[in-house]
Amino acid sequence: MILEKRNTSPQSTQDDWFATMINAIKVDQLTYKTDTMHPEKREMYANFIENNYLEAAKQGRKMTSTVIIPHMLQLYFSTLSDKIKDLKKIAFDMSDTKILVWAEIAQDDEATEDALIMTEAKINGEYSEIGFRLLTTIVEDCDELEIPQNYIIVNTEE
Repeated sequence: MILEKRNTSPQSTQDDWFATMINAIKVDQLTYKTDTMHPEKREMYANFIENNYLEAAKQGRKMTSTVIIPHMLQLYFSTLSDKIKDLKKIAFDMSDTKILVWAEIAQDDEATEDALIMTEAKINGEYSEIGFRLLTTIVEDCDELEIPQNYIIVNTEE
């Protein structure tokens, strides 16, 4: 048996990446011409072809949000995992670039409050430079405030 050593130099990696990208664009060109391309992707290409860069940027931002927001939530829950059980209630509202958190904690539960503040800081430290933010409203159960209607309540007991 002869084992072939694969060339994994940086230049080889770049060449492979560009070859793959060019092939993907050729496939996109074919599916665009035959009207078999996914409508969102077709709209993106149409915006570029028609020099409508503002619409292309808006569409790109939306697509970015569908990737970044779930990553932010995953990091939020993994960072807060030890303290999530201490929350009385937690709810979220989201936009393209922002996650709003409504967290209800027990009266004078400074440890959970600190964990929420530090989690917010960690998320914002990682994502704010690309225009995404997480903002937390912390209330105590004795405040007897209702969660705003536009928020989605998450069950923390599962």
